[in-house]
Amino acid sequence: MSTASEALPTSSPVQVRRWRDGHIEPADDVVAEEHPVQLSYQGIPHVVLLATPADLEDLGVGFTLTEAIVGRAEEIRAVELQRPGGTLEVRID
Repeated sequence: MSTASEALPTSSPVQVRRWRDGHIEPADDVVAEEHPVQLSYQGIPHVVLLATPADLEDLGVGFTLTEAIVGRAEEIRAVELQRPGGTLEVRID
């Protein structure tokens, strides 16, 4: 079982072909990784978002404020990242 402290990669290297000076050449590049992240309030699933797996607690707080689920950040009592069954869940109380 995965734990919340195990970091998922936020990017991955890829081989691409770039157009430069009138011809195509191979090159190394980096692309962002995105994973489904569930936001739950008082244990009830609310939404699933695709997100780069970094700063997910901040994502949860920002979403909660932006969607006016609470009026002020002080109303949020706890934010916890969990990885039940290998999934990503931000639990907000």
